[in-house]
Amino acid sequence: PVSLPAEAPVIAFKEIIFPGSSFLRYTIADAEDAAMVAEAMRTGGHLIITVLGSDSKGFSPTAVLVKLSHHNASDPSHVSVLMTALRSATIEGYKKVNGILIASVSYSQTPPSNPDRLRELGSLAQHALEQLAPLDPALDKDFIKSALTETDAERLTNLLAQKLPLSS
Repeated sequence: PVSLPAEAPVIAFKEIIFPGSSFLRYTIADAEDAAMVAEAMRTGGHLIITVLGSDSKGFSPTAVLVKLSHHNASDPSHVSVLMTALRSATIEGYKKVNGILIASVSYSQTPPSNPDRLRELGSLAQHALEQLAPLDPALDKDFIKSALTETDAERLTNLLAQKLPLSS
């Protein structure tokens, strides 16, 4: 098993991302966030992503550990990095290191799931989506195609969770 960091720099996004979701390109124009990404890259490439909430720093304690790669700092006014969501985490506390907010996190100890049952449930979810999607013309066609062709049940679950509710 991969060793998970007990702490990493933290940032709040407007929307949460889920483990198993696609790679995300994050572009930073803010010097504070650029320093935070540089610190994350220097200390192993991990970052904690959360959303605004009600804890002591104004964040939600529910978070996601991401791995950063393809750090592009050639233009200091537009630093970008590729992020891969690894797993969910819970923020336990904070500290400042060289002006950068670092979150201490814990990870839930979940038992392994039954792979056959997950495949069955994924297939059922895809069938329901295939039957109901034509009823809502506002649904993103690329999203529908991605969901219907996804073969990994965990990735499918996370893809669907990012889009729920499917329409307003």
